[in-house]
Amino acid sequence: SRALELRLGYRWRAIRFVDGENVGADQSEKDAHELRLLSRWKFLPKTALFADFQYHVIDYQQAGADSSPLRLEVGVQGLVTQRVSVVLSGGFLGTFNEADESYNGPVGTVSVQYILEPTLRLKAQYAYDAKDNGFSNFYTVHKISGTSTLRFLTRFSFDTKVGLDLITYSQAGVAETVVNTSP
Repeated sequence: SRALELRLGYRWRAIRFVDGENVGADQSEKDAHELRLLSRWKFLPKTALFADFQYHVIDYQQAGADSSPLRLEVGVQGLVTQRVSVVLSGGFLGTFNEADESYNGPVGTVSVQYILEPTLRLKAQYAYDAKDNGFSNFYTVHKISGTSTLRFLTRFSFDTKVGLDLITYSQAGVAETVVNTSP
């Protein structure tokens, strides 16, 4: 494993819906160009600092919904004891929407994992984030999750995952609803 690591990546995503116009999903059709720079500095055998920089250009098919999110997060990951590890990260996200309100605020993650090799692995995580969407300019989400893996007889494992997301949509950019009452 390297003491200093730099990763540069690019991803293009195209989201299209078959017959999206008839079911109201065409407002979520988009092209997204994503640029990411991730750096990691391992300064102890099992501990590292990291910085994650992301810049996206999101082009929705509907007019006025485009955005250029910019995210910068820094954090630490490592062992607290031989069996307990943590990941703490925090930073800033600006969605920079073309029209109306944008999200400009904090994002972060707290994760704790307990490992009893080779039998048991438990993980609990909380994250606060914001994302773009086609129905409003953005939404914020509080994510709470837990996972567990129980291995037995060297061949079998029992995995569980549970999570709860509290999502709040921005009212900015919400399409106006038109009701046609004529026969």
